[in-house]
Order: sequence, then structure tokens, then C-alpha cells
Amino acid sequence: MLPRRTVIASLLAALAVSGTAAGARAGTGVKIRSLRLHNLHTSERLDLAYWMGGRYLDKSLVALNHFLRDHHLQRVGNMDPRLLDLLWIVQTALPPSSAIEVLSGYRSAMTNRLLAYRHEGVAVNSYHIQGKAIDIRVPGHIPGVVAVAARAVGYGGVGLYDSFVHIDVGPVRNWNTYS
Repeated sequence: MLPRRTVIASLLAALAVSGTAAGARAGTGVKIRSLRLHNLHTSERLDLAYWMGGRYLDKSLVALNHFLRDHHLQRVGNMDPRLLDLLWIVQTALPPSSAIEVLSGYRSAMTNRLLAYRHEGVAVNSYHIQGKAIDIRVPGHIPGVVAVAARAVGYGGVGLYDSFVHIDVGPVRNWNTYS
């Protein structure tokens, strides 16, 4: 049973994000999309516009690909712009007091195999390998509220873990994993 405050906060987040998500999908009035991120493994920070005037900015996508690289092997993948849009919607719905914290973006197949061997719950064919998934925390919001906000978009997969949320642009599905 969830605490009453968690349920209320989750419902408020769902209401807030449903309007934001609809507006973002429709593109009404949005001229710039930007992300404010902090990579917890590399200590790097990034605050940049990646979409402007109806198109993705190539230089920003290159910077985001590097920022979200496999930090274990320093390999850079190509992040799916739809994932960036989904992350932007969540960021817009739940304004953080500081940058969204990134735990994992792109993973090489080798790193993913190693993580799957060491940790239960890492998918062998993870969307991280394809640049279609990210694991995040939003400062000031418990993971359950972040998951509710991501699920309210109605797009992709959302996994709720003890201390973070996984979002991806695969098929719509939801799961909760607690240790």
C-alpha cells in the first residue's frame, strides 16, 4: 500500500503531465526544446536546446550522444530523438530543482552483457544498446512520481526501480522492480 502523500503527488503529476504531453505532441506554441542533464558517472553537466523551429539541431544531437555515451568503454551511440522528446516531456511536467540525473544512457552490447551478468533485471536485448532508453532520477521527486509522469505520456516503456526510473521508446509497457 502506498502512503497517501505518494498517491496524491502521483495523481497531481499525472494531471500535470497529461496536459503537457498533449501540448508537446501537438507542438502547440513550443519553439525550443532543451534538456538540463547531469551524468552521475562522469560528473558532466549539459544544458542545451536540441530542437528549434520544428527540427532537431545536429550539433546538439552530437553533444547529447557524447554526453549519454557508454561511460564504461567510452563508446558513443546514436540516441533516438524520440527518447529525447520523451525525456523533455517528463522534464517539463516535473521541473527539477536541478538537472535531471542520468544513470545510464547508451550502452554498448559488451557493457550490457557485463551488467546483465552482474545485476538481476538487466535485459539481454536492452533498448539502451539501441540508444532508445535512459535511466534517470529527477531531484525533488520520488521515483514513483517520475514513473507516473512518464507513463501518463502513453508512449514507450517505463520501469520503476527503488531509486530510479527507466524510460524507453520501445512498445508501451510498464513494470515495477523492488529489491
